[in-house]
Amino acid sequence: MLRFGSLLVLLFSLSMLSCKKNETPQDQYAGNWKGNYTGTGDNGSWNITIDGEGKITGTFTSVVSNQTIATTGSKDIYGNLSFGTASSAVLFTGKFTSNTEAKGTWTNTITSTTRTGSWSGNKQ
Repeated sequence: MLRFGSLLVLLFSLSMLSCKKNETPQDQYAGNWKGNYTGTGDNGSWNITIDGEGKITGTFTSVVSNQTIATTGSKDIYGNLSFGTASSAVLFTGKFTSNTEAKGTWTNTITSTTRTGSWSGNKQ
């Protein structure tokens, strides 16, 4: 009987070790998000998807240039996120303020005059 009990304790311990750590912080933000950005020299909208591992893909659309540009990025377990163009010439950085809201700042260094502003959005 003692061996059986020891075996159960061992199996339970191994099953607990196989659980993913930090699963909840990533998953609570996973899904589709959209919002707007405003600032000096540009404004527009953005749409992103965050997967269960914190990877970001999506687009942002400039009202000024009438262009839609692909964006990628990531979020960390502390609720910080950043996404932008492959060259990082346009970069959105910020923080989740709740499970359904995020906000931050953006910078565009493509032109000779750096454009900056703020952004905000919500989980859909």
